[in-house]
Amino acid sequence: MRDGNPWAGIETVLFDLDHTLVEYRRASGELLAASFEACDLDHLFPVEAYYERFDEYREEHDSIGALRAACFAELAAERGYDPALGREVAAAYTEMRDQTNVEFVDGARTVLDRLHGEVPLGVVTNGTGEAQRAKIDAVGLDRWVDAVVYAGEELPAKPDTAPFERALDRLDASRDATLHVGDSLSSDVAGANAAGLHSVWLADTDNPTGADGAAEHTPSRRIGAIDDLLALLDVE
Repeated sequence: MRDGNPWAGIETVLFDLDHTLVEYRRASGELLAASFEACDLDHLFPVEAYYERFDEYREEHDSIGALRAACFAELAAERGYDPALGREVAAAYTEMRDQTNVEFVDGARTVLDRLHGEVPLGVVTNGTGEAQRAKIDAVGLDRWVDAVVYAGEELPAKPDTAPFERALDRLDASRDATLHVGDSLSSDVAGANAAGLHSVWLADTDNPTGADGAAEHTPSRRIGAIDDLLALLDVE
């Protein structure tokens, strides 16, 4: 970061993982539809209902499979279906979902390449460690990042400040010289703001819940694509 840039004082950059650095090659909505078809069932509930309830169940289950089974069972029951049908769909979904079948979001690898060696890099991600580690390993993210914090396991999930505090500790970083980049206003921006970090909202996203909390949480800056971060930090 060059002198004269108001962001030149940034010494550490943290990233969210899903929809910020990596994404599934097969979208969740497509996979859920295929799961209903595999079970010869009507679409019992929309994928948006799964997104909305994910955080609630993440705090109760260490395994993504158990999380999904419990969530799908309740979503089915709430709509008047046998909860066993929800668990059947969850089993089909789990069988088809490969956590290693992920790829970098367009521009993410360029950002990592440019920032690596310039400033310490970290990841603060919600989700079960089982699933998130598989994604990180699949793209070799350890090559670029110096610390990963799995929020929702031994620490509360974002927007709680605890995972951000853990990342700061691991990177020996100053909060006023650290920014966090993520696609969710309600977890990434809200959590970073509460922890006293600079928050950058990645607003151009396919994540339907990314704009939750738009009225309550204001990011320090908004970018439309992950590689816009380089211009923000004045990195060539």
